Amino acid sequence: MESKYLTTQNSKAGHKASPGALRFAVSLVMLMSMGLFASQAQAVGVPAGTPITNTASASYEVGGTPVTETSPPVIVTVEEIIDVTVVEQNSPVNVAPSDTSRVLTFLVTNTGNGEEVFDLTVASNLGTDDFDPSFVSVYFDTNLSGIFDAGDTISSGFTPNLDANGVDSVTVFLLHDIPATPTVGDGDVGAVDLEAESQTLTGAPGDSL
Repeated sequence: MESKYLTTQNSKAGHKASPGALRFAVSLVMLMSMGLFASQAQAVGVPAGTPITNTASASYEVGGTPVTETSPPVIVTVEEIIDVTVVEQNSPVNVAPSDTSRVLTFLVTNTGNGEEVFDLTVASNLGTDDFDPSFVSVYFDTNLSGIFDAGDTISSGFTPNLDANGVDSVTVFLLHDIPATPTVGDGDVGAVDLEAESQTLTGAPGDSL
């Protein structure tokens, strides 16, 4: 008897199931945090806090003499755009009743333009599946091996600090135990939800701060 993981994806509009006939489910969520200050400039890819200097000039003639007028410089500061992606790496995963510490792997990437600390939240009692995997722990891929092994560090705070513009990401391992029969039957689906939320503010994906 076995089950599988089913991956679902979340966007601003809500949950959207990925295609494929999969069984024991893992879902993933990404939740961004943002805000808006109208006096600042938006520039995805430009580091937050970068000053941009703007000037205006006009050229004309007075009595046949060319004249150029230049305005005083206006300096605007690039505002922070907060964005994050959470992508599953190893679903579907086959499991059996009473399995312990089964590993789900996700890649969390800061795609905004400022360094951010993200809170990770795991939920496995979603009420939309056949059974609830039992959450054990979260590990970060400390040794960058890409697989869960003895060199990885258990996380107590679930708060990775990630650099900006997609250059920094963290591989997250979620460990769950699988209930015994008769709770889990052949072909049953269980769902786990991973959410990444900036500690700064909350809002819609890609909003500015």
